[in-house]
Amino acid sequence: MDLKKLLIPQKKSPEQEHFLALEIHESLIKTAVWKIEEGKPLIISLGSFELWDSEESLVNGVDASLTFATKDLTKKPIKVILGLPEPWLEDDKIHPTKTSLIKRLLTELGLKPIGLVTSTQAIIHHLKKKEGVPPSAVLLEVYPDKVTVAVVKLGKVKAIEEVGRSGELSKDVQEGLVRLSLEQLPPRFILTNGSNLENEQQQLLSYPWQEKLPFLHLPKVEVLPAEFSIEAIALAGGLEAASNLGIVDEEVADSEPSPATQPTSNLSKFGFRIEQPEETQEMEEPQEVEESKELEEAREVEDSQEPEELAETDKAKSPPPPPLKPSIVKTYSNRFKHTLGFFKDKLKNNRKKSILATATVLLLIPIFLATAYLMFATAQITIAVKETPLVKSIDVYFGEEAVADGISLPVNIQSLTASVTESIPTTGEALVGEKASGTVTLYNRTNDSITIKSGTKIESDNLIFLINTTTTVASKSANIVEGTEEFGKSTDVPITAAGIGTRYNLPKKTQFSVGNYSRTVIYAVAENDLTGGSSRTVKAVSEDDQQKLFEMASQKVVSEINSKVKAQDPGLSSLVVGELSYPKKDFSKEVGEEADVLKLDLTGEVKVLLYSNSEVINQLSTKLVPKTNPGMKLLADQTNIEILSPEELDSNTYQTQANIKGLLIPVIDQDRYISQLKGKHVKKLTNILETIPGYKSTKIVIKPNIPFLSSYIPLNKKRVTLNITTSK
Repeated sequence: MDLKKLLIPQKKSPEQEHFLALEIHESLIKTAVWKIEEGKPLIISLGSFELWDSEESLVNGVDASLTFATKDLTKKPIKVILGLPEPWLEDDKIHPTKTSLIKRLLTELGLKPIGLVTSTQAIIHHLKKKEGVPPSAVLLEVYPDKVTVAVVKLGKVKAIEEVGRSGELSKDVQEGLVRLSLEQLPPRFILTNGSNLENEQQQLLSYPWQEKLPFLHLPKVEVLPAEFSIEAIALAGGLEAASNLGIVDEEVADSEPSPATQPTSNLSKFGFRIEQPEETQEMEEPQEVEESKELEEAREVEDSQEPEELAETDKAKSPPPPPLKPSIVKTYSNRFKHTLGFFKDKLKNNRKKSILATATVLLLIPIFLATAYLMFATAQITIAVKETPLVKSIDVYFGEEAVADGISLPVNIQSLTASVTESIPTTGEALVGEKASGTVTLYNRTNDSITIKSGTKIESDNLIFLINTTTTVASKSANIVEGTEEFGKSTDVPITAAGIGTRYNLPKKTQFSVGNYSRTVIYAVAENDLTGGSSRTVKAVSEDDQQKLFEMASQKVVSEINSKVKAQDPGLSSLVVGELSYPKKDFSKEVGEEADVLKLDLTGEVKVLLYSNSEVINQLSTKLVPKTNPGMKLLADQTNIEILSPEELDSNTYQTQANIKGLLIPVIDQDRYISQLKGKHVKKLTNILETIPGYKSTKIVIKPNIPFLSSYIPLNKKRVTLNITTSK
């Protein structure tokens, strides 16, 4: 049996390291967790999108976003690659006005920068990776109060300009491009900033660019997804940063051209204290005297070994990436080698004692295994506690003034519109049909001619017809030969019934009174049968139909407006300010008209007040809960917030109330509890953990699972994690 192989520590696969990516926009924060897999960066999870407008809200927003991104990780990463706006850098350095802000952010959150890239460069590189060719486009980073215009040709930024927002994005972009004075522009716009830019896209599509600027043809307009920029920062900048840390080979990194990422070796000029890779630290640390002696003794043993044994020793000596401090593993390895050499010499000098020496070595193996286990094993302790309900109503102010016992949020008002088309089946009824018609002869019994105007009513048995043309009827005349009088007459006068229905179908020779004239003055006689009258009952539009359809469409307009708010940023919610107006309200049919279906085209417009749910929860956690429930913390993912309609105090201040329903769990000193638990048998943990308020139960997972040893918590505090959860 080869004792040397048994005693020398076996190589362990290094625990895969995770990294962070942090993008800071002018008013928006994005984060991601990434790692290196098969020599390439891979996105693991994305953080929440958070708004910020001050140093304090930036730190809190980054913390909240990272908490969401790393919620499924047992070990929280601290190494981060930064993505900053182009104007935040000057001569490859962070602008002096931003240095203190970045320093504070990294210091308070315990982050260590490993690289720096501008959002613009990262987006360009990521587009190249996705499309396969260096992009040429006008890249627009759209913010509430300005737009950054960058002209990119074949993956290179040729010029960049900032323009203040005027309300018409097309003219703002035109102004920026005019300032750049380029002879030719790429016919492609790319919009980004992590929000819904549908309206901005439509503005650019409808603008006559070829008449204003040197575009070869009408430019295309594209909107990047909200997560595109943070993915670009992690994937485009991550590979080079990982190469600088020695995580991937330089040859691999060189085969994947990345943007101008500032590595860790260059970040010190920004005023940061940079952590060197572990291998470098190990080389620079002076070796302890005791460790040097052990290495020297080990070399003497190796000199006495045969070539085959030396080859095996060389294989065992190649150090794997250690899970703990390298010097600890080396010390144990050297002690194993020293022990091996000692007993091997003894075996050679006195073979009679070989059995005793072998037994001694075998007795030492469990001791070394137990020591290694207690130092290298991991334990995850999950403590279930009884949650405390939180039901509270608090004041909420939208404005610049801070309030002591309430929540203060920034004012962010937008005017939003939405158009919908809705339809419903009609429920009313109407009588429809055709009108009877024919011709009559008018007879004048007077000595004067009479003119009957078009539209004059003629009537028979309460049935009214209308004369269709103006007609003059001659006066009566005398027949001297026969001694009689002949009435003046006008034949073939067209008439139409005043109403629909078969009752207007009258027979030939029917007599009619004419207008207000007496029949002794003038009358009319049907020359032929009056025909064509008909009627039927059909479905028609009622007032109730129109009212019901309008209410349905109005609700959908409000829903569409809320969807637009969510599309801008998933973390935003809205409150209606003022009344909802309707610039367009077109029904397909009026009341009483025949129709099986009634359709409505409706456009609504309303002002909304935007706010961040995560900021509300953050202020609850930091300002109010510590006062009202000391020693407790709020479970953000189980908190419901209902903010009522706001009241306008002045043009920049609004007041309302928020109804809060959530759960609280106790806050514990994890370091203190872990110090008490390490090295103890799992059966003895309950007495310690019962001191936690609301304690219910404990779940313990220890790896690796070794009989007997897995009943003890590891001695190394850094290998023990303690989590608090609810009893559900």
